[in-house]
Amino acid sequence: MIGMFVATLPYRIQLDSDGSFDHLVEQVRDKCLSIVEHSHCPLQEVLTVSNHPNSTAAFLGTAFDFTTVSPEVNRL
Repeated sequence: MIGMFVATLPYRIQLDSDGSFDHLVEQVRDKCLSIVEHSHCPLQEVLTVSNHPNSTAAFLGTAFDFTTVSPEVNRL
């Protein structure tokens, strides 16, 4: 099978202008882990239910790629 298989999960993060980058990464990680149980829902369905006024392209202005990496990668 060839293709791009992704589950796009929209979420909001409240940015703290005084916060550190490490805190932001921790916040994004926690949010990603809390919404992963909904990854079966198609993005279009989420946008329809949320009644978001913007198009999908505008809605996805920023993306975060959450990748699980083996602890052995750190040794390379």
